[in-house]
Amino acid sequence: MRRRWPVLAVLGLALVGTAAWRCHWGATPVCAAPGAPGYILVIRGVNVGPDAAWMTRIARDADEAVQRALRRVGLPFQTTTDTEVANGRVDPRQAAAIILPYNRALSPAEVNLLSAAMDQGAALIAFHVAGDQLESRLGVKTGGYAQLEEGTRAILRPDTVSLVGAPPAMTLAPYFQRSFTLVGEGASIAGWWETPGGGEPQPALALTDSGCFLAFVPRSNDVPALSAVLWAILGRVAPRVVSQTLPRTVKELGPIGRYACLADLMNAWRARPEGAEPEAWDYAKRAEAALWRVSEFMAQGKMEEAETQVKQATDLATRSYWAAYSSPAPEIRGVWGYPWPQDGARSWDAAMARLAKAHFNVVFPYMATAGAAYYPSGVLPRAAQGDCDYLQAAVTAGKANGLEVHPRLIALQCLFTAKSVKSALAAQGRMAVNSQGKTVDWLCPTDPRNQEQLLAVATEIVLRYPVQGLQLDYFRYDDTDTCVCPRCRAEFEKATGVKVDEWPQDLAAGPLRARFLQWRQGVLTDLLRALRAQLKAVRPQVRLSVATFPNWRTTADESGQTPAAWAKEGLVDFLCPMDYTDNLQRFQGYIQDQTAQLAGAVPLAVGIGAFADNCPFGSPQQLADQIQAVRKQGAAGFVVFNYNPRLVTDFLPWIELGLTRREADPTWIRS
Repeated sequence: MRRRWPVLAVLGLALVGTAAWRCHWGATPVCAAPGAPGYILVIRGVNVGPDAAWMTRIARDADEAVQRALRRVGLPFQTTTDTEVANGRVDPRQAAAIILPYNRALSPAEVNLLSAAMDQGAALIAFHVAGDQLESRLGVKTGGYAQLEEGTRAILRPDTVSLVGAPPAMTLAPYFQRSFTLVGEGASIAGWWETPGGGEPQPALALTDSGCFLAFVPRSNDVPALSAVLWAILGRVAPRVVSQTLPRTVKELGPIGRYACLADLMNAWRARPEGAEPEAWDYAKRAEAALWRVSEFMAQGKMEEAETQVKQATDLATRSYWAAYSSPAPEIRGVWGYPWPQDGARSWDAAMARLAKAHFNVVFPYMATAGAAYYPSGVLPRAAQGDCDYLQAAVTAGKANGLEVHPRLIALQCLFTAKSVKSALAAQGRMAVNSQGKTVDWLCPTDPRNQEQLLAVATEIVLRYPVQGLQLDYFRYDDTDTCVCPRCRAEFEKATGVKVDEWPQDLAAGPLRARFLQWRQGVLTDLLRALRAQLKAVRPQVRLSVATFPNWRTTADESGQTPAAWAKEGLVDFLCPMDYTDNLQRFQGYIQDQTAQLAGAVPLAVGIGAFADNCPFGSPQQLADQIQAVRKQGAAGFVVFNYNPRLVTDFLPWIELGLTRREADPTWIRS
């Protein structure tokens, strides 16, 4: 049976003859005789040199990563080891392609055999190291290398022109990254490491007619991305291997999203009473037509044309999957952002235009913190990078593209605040104090000066700029043991009528613990009440919202936030809980509890942490699943954290095909 075409690889999203051999094809062991034409030989590194125990673990994991990646895309391969090749038990000259996952110490005998295999037309794909002789044949001279810290992610951007079918960007966590330069003729850079902070990209892949050098050690955690790039490389350097898996029918093209093949997707649509969107059917029919032409080209020996047809069919089939999602309206479709777009530009024009194209309708850029402003403020000092009026730029671009702008005010946290400013605030006694007596980078919310500052900044923004809303973020305490400064002690004792003998020790447990936490909740509610009244007095049409912690059952004690109570008192116009998790069940539980507590008091715009540090999404499918969960639970909409290049290049092109295909004006929340 012909294997299904690996859609995830194209998009980037996703036993034995002798003891020396193991043969694989997809998930089912099959074994053409060793040396059958068109097979891939994976050679596991067993000669690892110094630090043998550690390096052996890395080599085994790299080998597992490559094998799993090949299985994921349904490519036939056989496995062996350095020793078996060097001893002559396996002849690499019979392979169409040879992969070295991490072969740190190739023997001279093995190098000679591999070189002979390349002479006979075998393509060599080597990760990180292959020795001077083989590296030279791959057109590279390697230099030093860096070991990445555990958990560090790196963005690799393949050249999608030279590597047709490769995804535009892949997030990896390699063990090592190696530097190299090109040597000889015919070699080209086919991929780059994206440098954090916008620095000069560094070479990651070198491509020649003889094969490919990848300047990193693969990791089994990165199989989806690895399968995508290996597929593209093999399609370039060993096309006869790839041609064995080319599909010809809708039953062979897959998986498509959550469906095994395009045929299953189309059958699912037919079974639904509402059917599917016309655009989805159109994409599917065009994909089917492209597949019909594959057999014709293969019969004529036109493999490149056949592969092109399959790639077109794959893209169209994937578009059909995404176009089948519904796009309800009205709906809040928001995105959080920084003072300027994190896409290399300081202008909001292109970002607002791109969001409008995807039918988003609200942007929440933070424009002030407790100690810095990104606009010319008469209340706060300018931020270090606040060299222009970013708020005016966002408002102007938002208006030109039909998007609302709700500046985000980081109410009590001194993020991005100059040390001199924080020192001055501390000297004035305006900073919060924890139970260890240490000053933290938060303003004490009981200090009248801090309260007046918050109201003044909010008033300044809504009167000077034609914004549609204002959002408070970090409107909370930083921990359960703050603030315990002398002013808070006096205010607590005054409010409760209790004289605390041992402050703050008596607050850690016992009857005063609950009273202290409840008192903190009142402090924040009183401050929000004052802000609400101020905004109603100066510009009542401005919508006020708060970004909250996700677990509303615990956040009152943990941070002083009481979102449902705020809503029922009319202190906010809508709420944005930051429900950041990649666990769909937990995400659904958050929303269910939040909607139950609100009981329709105000709209709920659920925060989705697609690019949050604690749960970055690996694919747009995760974002789609959470948007669907938001809609199923009856929330008013969603806000994605945050605007960045990956949202633009890897997520929006799919989301806008279906989930946000139709405009959804949020004017209904402005009544």
